[in-house]
Amino acid sequence: MRIAIIGHIPVDYYTLADGSRHTGLGGIFYGAAALAELVGPHGSVTFISRVGEAVLPNVKHHAAQLGVELHADTVPGDGWSVQAVYFSGEMRRERLLGHVPPWTAGELLPLVSHCDGVLLNMVTGYEIRLPEFKELAASVDSLMLDFHSLALGRDATGLRYPVVNADAPQWCAMATMVQMNRTELASVLPGVDPLRGAETIASWGSPWAAVTDGSGGVYLGQKGEACHLPAHHPTATPVDPTGCGDVFGAALLVRFIKGEKLREAARKAQILARKNADFKGLPGSGAFAGLV
Repeated sequence: MRIAIIGHIPVDYYTLADGSRHTGLGGIFYGAAALAELVGPHGSVTFISRVGEAVLPNVKHHAAQLGVELHADTVPGDGWSVQAVYFSGEMRRERLLGHVPPWTAGELLPLVSHCDGVLLNMVTGYEIRLPEFKELAASVDSLMLDFHSLALGRDATGLRYPVVNADAPQWCAMATMVQMNRTELASVLPGVDPLRGAETIASWGSPWAAVTDGSGGVYLGQKGEACHLPAHHPTATPVDPTGCGDVFGAALLVRFIKGEKLREAARKAQILARKNADFKGLPGSGAFAGLV
């Protein structure tokens, strides 16, 4: 199995709910760590990102540890950086600083043409523009869209704030799978509960839709139907909740390609996502061993 994961890698500066601080790489590394375990020794993971020149050596080091194939274009300095403060186990305030140009479909298609699936994580919301995304989505067999920061605006200081994304149906209709969390759903379908939201998103054309709700579980939509799965051994005090959604989406994509049913696939994805909460910062190589 050959999977490509696309998205930005910001430098994360986090203050967790217990007052402790963490600095390190973030973004699509969380999903890549899960994918490296899921595809196994006979598969491959292509890691596609634009990163700051200053952090490229660190990116190369982490990619080598995970055993993923790295394709990284560079931009000056650190590229993107994220300053985040968690108010509780799952709620946070975030600033996005820097600038990294988006990809075009022409740049991405040669890199993913050999892949069985593509995971596009809109970590910053500036990874790719809608017209280019449509071209990319039309050219790959299985595409997981993690909606993520498409639900956020950014002011002059970098502060992220929720916005209503009027183009959400167009984004979601082109993907094989769509994932967003409950807060992001409010930017797509304001005032709609997550069960109805998952059902509606699936009706736009995506075969699978998932609305994650942290310790509240996940809401699944498929062909006009919806269901709720409670969280897998939820905790009110995760060590670090960052990246749990990224891990969930990576696992869901692999299970889809393997032909599993949505509910079964989502339960297995929840197990990996819950494990991710036990690590401060990025999970290392082998972090999900025995869980796939």
